[in-house]
Amino acid sequence: FFFSSRRRHTRYISVTGVQTCALPISFMMERRLALLGETSASGRVWDIVRVAGSLGELPSTTGLETHVVASGELAACAAHAMLFAPTIRSAWLVKPPTSHRNGPAMLHVMRFADLPQVVGMAAAMGNRHIKLVDSVEKDWQWALKLTALTGRGSIKVQPDGMPGS
Repeated sequence: FFFSSRRRHTRYISVTGVQTCALPISFMMERRLALLGETSASGRVWDIVRVAGSLGELPSTTGLETHVVASGELAACAAHAMLFAPTIRSAWLVKPPTSHRNGPAMLHVMRFADLPQVVGMAAAMGNRHIKLVDSVEKDWQWALKLTALTGRGSIKVQPDGMPGS
């Protein structure tokens, strides 16, 4: 779930999903979570927040920066987690969805913000660096404008390829 690189004085959280189970069990679980006001995606956000917080408490990782690497729907979950985990310094989000309409299901989130707004706030609030890999720049204009206006954080859109430093 995470690995530490002493040479660079950083710690990385590689966000991975879980194997999906048989359709009836998964469907029943999603229905039960919805009755509680939760979804599996919102649970993953909380998991990322807790892992980032727990890494700061381990003696072997004290003083190291935390970075998140995620792809697909989990990239959206990582962006949401950055709003609640101040210890995360940067993120590589590979092929993130451009909206919750085609991304992870989170109840009532579209009332307040969509993914470009979440990514922009995550970068600007914590003065973080976010790289969006395999994305189109025009889809993230709102986030880019927010970081430019606030002068805090940075967002780089890389149209193709692997995330670099």
